[in-house]
Amino acid sequence: MKRMLFVLIVSFAISTAIFTFQNHNAESAESSEYFALGCIREYPSNQPTMASFATSPPSWDWRNINGINYMTPVKSQGACGSCTAFAALGAFEAVIKIKQNITTDLSEAHLFFCSGGDCDTGWYISSTLDYLNDYGTPDENCFPYDGAYDGNNLPCSNTCDGWQDRAWKIDGWGWVDEADIKNALITYGPLIAGMDIYDDFYDYWNNPDAWPDQVYNHSYGTERGGHAVVLVGYDDAGGYWICKNSWGTSGGLNGYFKIKYGECGIENSVAYLTYTPSDENNPPVANFTYTPTSPTTQDNIQFTDTSYDNDGSIVAWQWNFGDGTSSNEQNPIHRYEDDGIYNVTLTVTDNDGATSTITKEIIVTNMPPVANFFYSPSNPRVSDVIYFYDESYDSDGEIISWFWRFD
Repeated sequence: MKRMLFVLIVSFAISTAIFTFQNHNAESAESSEYFALGCIREYPSNQPTMASFATSPPSWDWRNINGINYMTPVKSQGACGSCTAFAALGAFEAVIKIKQNITTDLSEAHLFFCSGGDCDTGWYISSTLDYLNDYGTPDENCFPYDGAYDGNNLPCSNTCDGWQDRAWKIDGWGWVDEADIKNALITYGPLIAGMDIYDDFYDYWNNPDAWPDQVYNHSYGTERGGHAVVLVGYDDAGGYWICKNSWGTSGGLNGYFKIKYGECGIENSVAYLTYTPSDENNPPVANFTYTPTSPTTQDNIQFTDTSYDNDGSIVAWQWNFGDGTSSNEQNPIHRYEDDGIYNVTLTVTDNDGATSTITKEIIVTNMPPVANFFYSPSNPRVSDVIYFYDESYDSDGEIISWFWRFD
């Protein structure tokens, strides 16, 4: 009997994990914002009690600790049920900033799809954090999320080569007992929280001013599924938690929301993560792009540095354009006088002196000449001698032969 009940609960959780509501009323760039869910709810119990502060502060908000905002920008999961990845990395990016004062942008796509998530059925907080602990996730540029925004599953193989060298890993994670949430929030940083979503939450998201003090509490509507968010702070006087969502910034309180204590099971599955920065300096990763991608000898090519340094900053750039010229600018512009194949090399140096080099082959083509001519007389008659005058030109060379046809 217990086995049957367990199967029914899991089936229900998965079948209701995703509910996508498209907002047609917003008047911003996010007027087609999707409100997807995706958290398959877990209800851990008998968690160890943490040591508590003698006196907990009456309020806490990681967006303003001594005037510093430790949260990274709000993102949008779109129509994919990937909220567990957005919640996990929303918390992790903040913890990195707290520990190292580094702003990171980590890949939700890698964490979600490579850990077993599916846009249609969602995923578990525990499985997401297990993967982040065991393997980590690279930066956003290594596996961009763009293709998943409309609800498309992406293959894990989309991750860039050598991603393990770019991965950020947590040291561990754990569930938090309801009585210890505030303590864990202050001790470890922002937390990951699962919650139930009802119809009225979408109404709140579109118009939080309709709720007293902009604090959500469930009062009507059908349950639509589970959702994972970042628990950022609390306020005892108002009796609410402060959370960061993954539905963009056009709704809620600029992408955040306040929810009354005890609502929607938000205290039932809360997780913290631990992270210890390495004392060893990690070298930067050199990379660049260029436009146009098929340049000619007449083009001014814009080279754009896309290098990054996980644990510091890049302080120097050295370009070699393969034609005997170089530059120390971060984003130089260069023009080749001759067509050919050139090896462009960028070497970057971080603030601890570590370097990284990348070389890319660029094919520069010759601009073809422009053929033109005129003739005299301009209105010739039969038996007139007509003189043809070449007006062709070659902007990057010289014309060496002419072939006329008088068909």
